[in-house]
Amino acid sequence: CEKILSRFSVHGNNRIVIMKTKEKALDFCEKIDEQRGKGSKDQKEKSNKGQKGGRKRKQGQQVPTRRSARQQNNQSIATRDLLRFKSLFWSTDSRNTENGPKTRKRRHDNVSMIPSSCRYSITKVHDSPHIYVIDDFVTEVELSHCEKIITKSKFSKSFVDDTSTDNDTPTTQVDETHRTSTFLSVQKQADAKIASLERKAADLLGLCTNQLEPLQLVRYRHNQFFNVHHDLGLLLDNGEVELPPRQSFCKRRIATIFCYLNDVKCGGCTYFPACGDLRVHPKRGRAVLFCNILQDGKADPLTIHAGEHVKGEGDIKYGLNIWACE
Repeated sequence: CEKILSRFSVHGNNRIVIMKTKEKALDFCEKIDEQRGKGSKDQKEKSNKGQKGGRKRKQGQQVPTRRSARQQNNQSIATRDLLRFKSLFWSTDSRNTENGPKTRKRRHDNVSMIPSSCRYSITKVHDSPHIYVIDDFVTEVELSHCEKIITKSKFSKSFVDDTSTDNDTPTTQVDETHRTSTFLSVQKQADAKIASLERKAADLLGLCTNQLEPLQLVRYRHNQFFNVHHDLGLLLDNGEVELPPRQSFCKRRIATIFCYLNDVKCGGCTYFPACGDLRVHPKRGRAVLFCNILQDGKADPLTIHAGEHVKGEGDIKYGLNIWACE
């Protein structure tokens, strides 16, 4: 407090006010220190009491140990409140109907498949996992606005998760053997049109806009690609997907809406190798929607996918990633 208050330039009547504030602050700090000292003393006495008396552990009973931070962070994702996810992805998926936990039912929740305000049609192109294609999801006004952002901004090299370190903190690296595209992040609610696009995506999934990551524009030039990966976690060699740590600064992605901003003559499909070699072809305004988790909150290994090579000479594919997070 003394260091902070000493930086104030004290003149005239302000001197009295600041000096009084300083005295109050110092008194307050002294009281806090006393309370902390007293609290730690009481805590010690309680712990000593517990060691002398208290419950006796039965012979052979194991001492309970705390789970490590890594184990706590890798818990499955809570799905009870994801009501729209149930109607879109889980209620008719045979993998979820038997073993999955029941979602919480509320009296006034509208869990219809598509919000009544939506002006687009949604087509299911694969069952279990449910994958949807939505034509004209991005309007012409929104497409033109994205094109303006693209022309005014600079793209950076795309990166992937770095698995060479054992740290709990996620790190990234540029790996041109796995991903060669470039990207551009758009600030949340950067303007009215971006905010409208975020609201539309959130409404489709029955979420709030604060559960969306900032929109990400991606660009694939001739022969650029993104190999098979999973949007939620690390794809292991045995085909399983490892959940990333639960951290406040790095939210886990539960659903993906990938939008195509232009037509591509040859290549550039979104390829789902675990879904009968499903390919979604780029079309201006189209979006592909899929869920990254099962109803039990674990990663869905069947939604692995890839961005295929853009084969046409001189062709460029522009896309928009919209990720919903837990």
